[in-house]
Amino acid sequence: RRVTSTVWNCRVSASLWAMDVTFVAASPTLTQASALSSRSTRQASSAASYQSQKHQKQPWHPWHGAVVLGVAAATARRRSRATCKAVVAASRPALGDLMVKPVDSKELISKSRPAHWVIRTTDVKANLRFFTRIFGMKVLRHEEFEKPCAITCNGEFDTPWSKTMIGYGPEDESFCLELTYNYGVDNYEVGTGLTHVAVAVENPEEALEAAASMGYAVDGDVISGPDSYKFRVLKQEADQAEHFRYVALRVQDLQAAVRFYCDACGMMEMDLVDIPSHPMFANDNTKVVGYANGVPLVLFKDEAAVKIGQWEGRHAIAVPGQALRAIYKRMLDGKSGGSILHHIREFNELPALRRMRGLPPMTCSPSPEVQLKNLRQNPVKPPEDQQEGTLAVAIIKDADGYEICLVSSETYDQAVRLAYKPDAKIDWEWRGEAMAGR
Repeated sequence: RRVTSTVWNCRVSASLWAMDVTFVAASPTLTQASALSSRSTRQASSAASYQSQKHQKQPWHPWHGAVVLGVAAATARRRSRATCKAVVAASRPALGDLMVKPVDSKELISKSRPAHWVIRTTDVKANLRFFTRIFGMKVLRHEEFEKPCAITCNGEFDTPWSKTMIGYGPEDESFCLELTYNYGVDNYEVGTGLTHVAVAVENPEEALEAAASMGYAVDGDVISGPDSYKFRVLKQEADQAEHFRYVALRVQDLQAAVRFYCDACGMMEMDLVDIPSHPMFANDNTKVVGYANGVPLVLFKDEAAVKIGQWEGRHAIAVPGQALRAIYKRMLDGKSGGSILHHIREFNELPALRRMRGLPPMTCSPSPEVQLKNLRQNPVKPPEDQQEGTLAVAIIKDADGYEICLVSSETYDQAVRLAYKPDAKIDWEWRGEAMAGR
């Protein structure tokens, strides 16, 4: 019961490989370009489909290729998603069959880099005004997806969605935020875990005044932004290239949280004096963990209850491929204190590799070989030497339940470098039609 007149785009391109709908064989994406080029076709198909389904007496809504209303429609979405997950699972290797073998090296894992934090939004425009006018950020890229992400990048919502990467520079060089918008979802239950994100700007006073003038609540140096997320405004020092200073998380067991990040993820404990003082932080209730180069996590425990849900989003970390598999192996051992949300998946779409993994050939244009050529200088390496052409993704949870996406940095960094489109324009007219159900 799904209108299928959209253009399925099964490319292995940078935008697809950038972690969110990386399941090329299972999760087709709908980009704005394809959506716009096929709008008239979709409208005609939607009308025809509606006439053919009148007798079924079920509420439905033609929404750029997705049925979005009614119990029967929801059942169809669940069935579609279950099928999607089943196909994706076919590309999940056993630990001993990984294309790239784990290397448990402290030095290698230390080269990991926090890439971004995912937050949910009910109003993309409001968020963009907030981040651009107050913090001076810019849109790095924007993508539309017709199907929910197979590894719940958009949260546990069976709906079309979009993501907007926003920050200060290319994603392979700096931290950023991912704004996920789920069509049809107008409210998220606010949690208590993700307390605030600290961002440094050249003129903090000016940023705070701008926030107040736009109607946002300001408490000291903290702004309550759209969708109840809070951002602390700090002074950008001359020797600091990274604008994001830290992400503050409330935890239930401070020592358990530190053990997870240090022992399982290879982070190191840092000095609290490097973090600007805050009423929430004290020497006996706060720890700082992170990698040598990257945005750290400030973990703290207080009297408040820790409630973690979809609103908390997800932390994405780019990890060297061999080290990622080593972290995954640690998670499988069950001694880390964390858990696995989505098992590791490896993606390399060369036909020979798909045959080796028992997967059907892809019917894509351009071919997988052409797409991979953009990601590697030599796209014809033998299967046993595919590290830089193979994307690995695993979704885990820490000791408190915060979600973490581990993605292999060799391929991810190349992918987001190619996907970097700071001059890309969001088609607001198209989004308005989609939200209105046209």
